[in-house]
Amino acid sequence: MQPALIIIIVAIVVAYFIITYKPKQEDDLKDLYSEGLDLMVDGYKQGAYENFKKIIAQDTTNVKAYIKLGQVIREGGNPENALKIHNQLNYRKNLSFYERKELYKNIALDYCSLDKIDEAIVYCKKILEIDKQNNWSLSKLIELYQSKKDWRNSKKYLELKLQYSGKKDSHLLALYKIQEGRNFLNEENFEDARRCFQESLDICDTVAIAYYFIGNSFSQESDSVYKYAESIKITATCALALP
Repeated sequence: MQPALIIIIVAIVVAYFIITYKPKQEDDLKDLYSEGLDLMVDGYKQGAYENFKKIIAQDTTNVKAYIKLGQVIREGGNPENALKIHNQLNYRKNLSFYERKELYKNIALDYCSLDKIDEAIVYCKKILEIDKQNNWSLSKLIELYQSKKDWRNSKKYLELKLQYSGKKDSHLLALYKIQEGRNFLNEENFEDARRCFQESLDICDTVAIAYYFIGNSFSQESDSVYKYAESIKITATCALALP
């Protein structure tokens, strides 16, 4: 057989191998990924972890597998390592729109698991920067600000969520305003507390409990003034009793 013919045959075989092998490898990775997702849903975290590790070993550019690997690790009780994996992905420049949103979501959840609420809020807001109507992020911000007893910001994101969904719930918004007023009441900031209670009635005039808190604020303010006056009286009496 002539050398030229041998070279041609070898080239054909190599070309055939390249053409047929790559799709097979891609199919295998897709199957591993789908299986990993199914294992997560069924609660088999170790199996899912092994699948995503295999994918990454064969394809270090597979961002989705990295994200899911971190998620499995977080849900397995190790949010610190999950955050390390997710933060490494944060440096990549070529992430798709979907990958970037999923990454920010998982970083936010990592911080939640670490009880770092402020950091979680930052990443929820990053999602809104690229997808302002993202329902998950809006809902999570409402929840996170509630946990901080920051009812003003919680109400802000509730308003946005209702706006984007086309729904109206003035009663719920009024209740959030009352909670903001109660915070002021606990701080003995009676003027701002009553302002919030009045604004809640402006939002929804059927929230009758606002009237209770308005009356309660006057009662607490009166008690506070009385206690202050008594403390001054006691101090003055003690001073007079000194030689």
